[in-house]
Amino acid sequence: MIMGVILAAGEAKRMGEPKQLLSWQGEPLIRWVIRQVWFSRFNPVRVVLGAYADQIEPLIEDLDVEILFNPAYPQGQSTSVKKGLQDYPPGVIGAAFILGDQPLIKVETYNYLIEVFEKEEPGILVPTYQNQRGNPIFFHKRFFSDLMKIEGDCGGREIIFDNQAQVRKVEVADPGIILDLDVKEDYLRLMKMGEVR
Repeated sequence: MIMGVILAAGEAKRMGEPKQLLSWQGEPLIRWVIRQVWFSRFNPVRVVLGAYADQIEPLIEDLDVEILFNPAYPQGQSTSVKKGLQDYPPGVIGAAFILGDQPLIKVETYNYLIEVFEKEEPGILVPTYQNQRGNPIFFHKRFFSDLMKIEGDCGGREIIFDNQAQVRKVEVADPGIILDLDVKEDYLRLMKMGEVR
């Protein structure tokens, strides 16, 4: 089993409004991302909320996912990674950390990455598109204890840097893995891309 942990606790300061609530294909962005992940083979699926949780939770509480609240979200993404790993169920061999602002990743892409991870069980799996590193990043459970020690906004980058020999890069034909929403211009650009898919 590979757990899908959706990181959606951020304050979206550069966007200027809660990007989790932006409209995407007729529904809130975070709901779309969750459903894409849920339709893939991740099990279980967890969603880590923080900022705007009171607005987001009512929009997703009907979905069959675990909703976790991270009160320490102002201290950086590392706190959401750690929250997502707490009390993980037996049988989980790894976890993928999925950004809540990447709506263009295809279900088939998630499933392909899951298949590679299950087959090879690398320490760390990093998807690439045209040799550009993207997300989600998968960590084998042997790295969970290291992830529980990270601080600030690093989100696991130091662990990847320190363990290059255990990193498996997987090239995919999905530009969605490198496209996220940080500013309003990103949103408008991705909206156009979403329309032509």
